[in-house]
Amino acid sequence: MSKVELTKKWWAASRPKNTKGAELEKALGGLDDADDEKRPAWLAALKPAIAKATAELEKLDKKGYAALLKELTQLEDLADAEAKKLQAAAAKARLAAKAAGKDAAKVDEPADRDEETSQDKLFDPELHRATLRRAARQPLVFAFSVGTKAENRHLALGLRGMPAAYGRKTKARSAGAKVCFGRAQAAPGEASTLLLTLESAMVSGIEKAFRLYLKEHKLTMFRKVALLVAGQEA
Repeated sequence: MSKVELTKKWWAASRPKNTKGAELEKALGGLDDADDEKRPAWLAALKPAIAKATAELEKLDKKGYAALLKELTQLEDLADAEAKKLQAAAAKARLAAKAAGKDAAKVDEPADRDEETSQDKLFDPELHRATLRRAARQPLVFAFSVGTKAENRHLALGLRGMPAAYGRKTKARSAGAKVCFGRAQAAPGEASTLLLTLESAMVSGIEKAFRLYLKEHKLTMFRKVALLVAGQEA
């Protein structure tokens, strides 16, 4: 007998003339013609077809067809192995599709999402508390909207960056309030005074508005605010 294969041709060559094995022949024929999508269904149909062919041979002469019965067992093993292989390939394809979907979702996200998150940190009063402590050792970058109402007062504060860029971001949040920007650092010899060195035009009332902002958000490290405009204290 020929080598056991998952093909209709193998069964046609191996099947005894006095047996039918029609279901097995049909299942193997379907498997021959099936694409990847339909192949698992035909593999599932093989198991009962093999069982029926085995029962038919045992009924005729179990000892006389011992070799063929063994081959039918091998055929079932081949079908199981093929089914597992297809299942693994399908699972891999699903994972790849899922990963591709996540990548697509990332591409579809607004390009400025990370920038928006970073901007939110620039304006977070809770983060200002730790940042202001650095003012005793280094200049900070700041921008501030001078609003008469608390909801229009916004402070952007960070360790690095361009003050003008901070100013643009603050202007976008300020609902029309005027904005100052520059560098902020503890005044020399006056640890409780925050010295604002402006790189923009001065806006009237910035000292009072800045002090109010610090008070509203309980940023008590600096009790006084001083201005330096064009190298001169204002």
